[in-house]
Amino acid sequence: MSHTTLETLLDAMEQLAPGSKSHFYLLLAGKNSEQADIEVFVQSIDDTQLESLLSAIARRVAPRTSQLNEKVFCSTQQMAV
Repeated sequence: MSHTTLETLLDAMEQLAPGSKSHFYLLLAGKNSEQADIEVFVQSIDDTQLESLLSAIARRVAPRTSQLNEKVFCSTQQMAV
């Protein structure tokens, strides 16, 4: 199959299923389908949706981050004593 034929097929695939071309390239790069799905999703959302997504991630990660900070703080205090 020539490069031109492959590009034509990928362009047609993209018209039928937007995001599929990126998905194909991510799989070609060796990422699994879950990683590819996330990459395609992130690339497909607008700035407002991306901001909401990042806020949701921050809320989910915040409790673990504060626990980690407390452990580091306690550890530092013990070293100082």
